[in-house]
Amino acid sequence: MNSGPGHHALAILNATPDSFSDGGEVFDAERFKTKIEHLRQGGICHFDIGAQSTAPTAQTGLSQKQEMERYQRYVFPALNLLCATGEQDLSLSFDTFRPQVFQHIFDFLSARGFKGEIWWNDVSGLYRQDVAAILCQAKNIRYVLCHNLVGEREKTPDHYQKSLPATDAGFLAHMQDFFTQARHFFQAQDLSAQIIFDPCFGFAKSREQNLWLLAHLPQLILQFSNETPWLLGISRKSFLRYLVQSGLPNSQEFSIQEIFAMTEWHHAACIALWRSKLKDYSVYYRVHQALAVQSLLLSFPF
Repeated sequence: MNSGPGHHALAILNATPDSFSDGGEVFDAERFKTKIEHLRQGGICHFDIGAQSTAPTAQTGLSQKQEMERYQRYVFPALNLLCATGEQDLSLSFDTFRPQVFQHIFDFLSARGFKGEIWWNDVSGLYRQDVAAILCQAKNIRYVLCHNLVGEREKTPDHYQKSLPATDAGFLAHMQDFFTQARHFFQAQDLSAQIIFDPCFGFAKSREQNLWLLAHLPQLILQFSNETPWLLGISRKSFLRYLVQSGLPNSQEFSIQEIFAMTEWHHAACIALWRSKLKDYSVYYRVHQALAVQSLLLSFPF
């Protein structure tokens, strides 16, 4: 397992036609392989891969079978190449709320002798269902525990319909309680070393709650031991676009790609702050521009 404090870029790769900011970019087996090879050449070791969008604007109703077929068609050819390298410093995170899909991916990688870490990035937040049995299979499996309020796995794409009314200290207390209960759950099963926490910006949170969490994130994380890593993902989130557009007198004159580019200023400022405030923690940044973020992290000494 990767251990010890450090801040790392986790490159987003979505094998989807409808993800909110990069849908279709690597929705092709050859483009997917080319993208991973380019990132590896740039020194990126950590990847977050998804085959189903959970954005509010995405298509709904993707079945488990269809999700698996996307992995088999677009993702597995590239994974074959990574397995063949025998590298042990790689981390492959798979963004799925379905345990059966993660198990399918894990079996594929295990059969090919993959030497790195395999993460289940489960945005459902339902850690009491199916998770322990999967983690017990191998020590190189890690589970990304995401804060969410959906209640049922298949309702995860409807996360935007769920949120708490609180936006102040009560919201922070709720977040602390969520992760504290989860920590106790995994400690009782001797699995805490395989857990990563994710406050899950954009999931089951209002815009106001996302902005409040953005301002108070170090306060939340510092309540917990640095033994547990954190995954943070705000890249191209809609609340960052809101910050940009609300500060522009004629925001409608800018293209969405120009707005995305401007949100990266806010993103970079947050990363610089978190790197300073959380220097004793292991933190992974789930990002679209992984090479740029990696350079940013290297440019800010602790």
